Amino acid sequence: MNLPLHHHSDAVHAFQKLENPPQGWPLSRLVDVMRYCCIVVGSLLTQAALRQRIHQQRQRQHHQ
Repeated sequence: MNLPLHHHSDAVHAFQKLENPPQGWPLSRLVDVMRYCCIVVGSLLTQAALRQRIHQQRQRQHHQ
């Protein structure tokens, strides 16, 4: 049973296929994926830099 959302006469059914979907969706999704990849790579680089820094500090303390 398909009921329109909010019982409006011009409302869209929840599972109704859009006739003309916006063309920006694929590009928007690509931008989201690229942004996510940048965040992941940035956090991995940050973690590696912090580990290197901790390792250097331990070496200095060991030599003293």
